Amino acid sequence: MQPDSIQLKYQLALQSLSFAVTYPHAPQTENMIAEAEQAIAKMEQMKHGDQSDICTLRGFLYMVRIVQNPAQNGQRYYIDVMQNYEKALKLNPNNQLAKQLQQKFLEGMKQQTDKQK
Repeated sequence: MQPDSIQLKYQLALQSLSFAVTYPHAPQTENMIAEAEQAIAKMEQMKHGDQSDICTLRGFLYMVRIVQNPAQNGQRYYIDVMQNYEKALKLNPNNQLAKQLQQKFLEGMKQQTDKQK
């Protein structure tokens, strides 16, 4: 393994969060989220970390928490999700993952608010 590889940490976090958002209540989801959090924290400490990617992953992490429990975590993490995606896109307007996740998040929030009407 390459302990100083940003790309490996990025992929680990992305895959872990993708699993967690797809299966928010699976038994291994909390472990996957913990792995993603560790990978993101390590990326933040690395000199060559892409801040746009880090913000995208951090936003995705908060988004997963909302998916797990929208009633409890929606208001708690909504601003964190939006701020991380906005910062990621400010740092790199071409960050396709940030664009896609932000769009999915906004669509999901719209669906939730439409349901409550």
